Amino acid sequence: MALALGVLTAQAPLSGCFNPTGSTSATGVTTTTTTSGGQETPLEEGCENCDAPVQVNHCWCEDENDEKLEDYYGCLDDTSLQSNTEVACTLLLGRAAVLDEDYFCEGAVLCPHPGELALTCSVCDSEDVVVYHCKPLNAGEIWQKYSCAGNTDMQDFFHKECADDLGMTVSEANIRHFWHTTEECPDEPDSLTGEPLVDCEDWYASWTVTYSGSVASLDDAVVTALIDDPTPLILCDDARFQGLSPEGFQVESASLGQLFYALGLQDGDIPLSLNGLPLDNFTDVVDALVQLWYTEGETDYELDVQRPFAVVTLYISLY
Repeated sequence: MALALGVLTAQAPLSGCFNPTGSTSATGVTTTTTTSGGQETPLEEGCENCDAPVQVNHCWCEDENDEKLEDYYGCLDDTSLQSNTEVACTLLLGRAAVLDEDYFCEGAVLCPHPGELALTCSVCDSEDVVVYHCKPLNAGEIWQKYSCAGNTDMQDFFHKECADDLGMTVSEANIRHFWHTTEECPDEPDSLTGEPLVDCEDWYASWTVTYSGSVASLDDAVVTALIDDPTPLILCDDARFQGLSPEGFQVESASLGQLFYALGLQDGDIPLSLNGLPLDNFTDVVDALVQLWYTEGETDYELDVQRPFAVVTLYISLY
């Protein structure tokens, strides 16, 4: 799964929290809409003002087409959030709002992590990022993850991950469990990071690779951790998978001390297939990751790569 993870991180999907902006309504409930970035948002303000800044309660209002109109936030011990949301939604709709039809309160959301937003924005070509959300029904969100805008293949990948984490099928993990929002990057993302997200002196992934004959072995706990949070791989490992035209990927900047170099990849390698599954484009990579890692729980991999004069097979085993 190292190759698939590398291609995915080249597209910059990251864990994190969304960062909407908006205003405070007349009812005193914090509301959000998506506007320009670079300002402290009501969600951030709510998190700062609450005693438990990791999560805040979340309600929202929908129109007759089930389209979300506004989001509302309150501290975990705020017993007035639901009633205030009812009033706010009634004003928006111009009629009496009904719980679980017009407005909903289904648990807490995670507070934003400005450093993760800044990191994502710093590696994306666009000014927007897509934020994917996953939550059980009537409970708080279990994760939010970032991806660069325009990378629609990540939706299927994260949808499958959310369904697996909730013990559901993809069809069961509907919009109440998995959804995405588009957020604009702040004007000066670097100023949000504060201190470094990762101490690269502690980057150790390549050190965990061992060899037995032609097989490179890697601790599956390392792969699991990097799939959950690829930030160290993005910031501390120089090796990248550059997209080719019209299809395919080429390894760049693989050198001693880099994880992919330790697994046998060299500059100029063009990955062709993983356990027989094609790797021609980003969709292929996502499909391979979902099938081999999530569905089959595979631990032994054969990666075919094109080199200048031959196709070479790399053998990788997870333990």
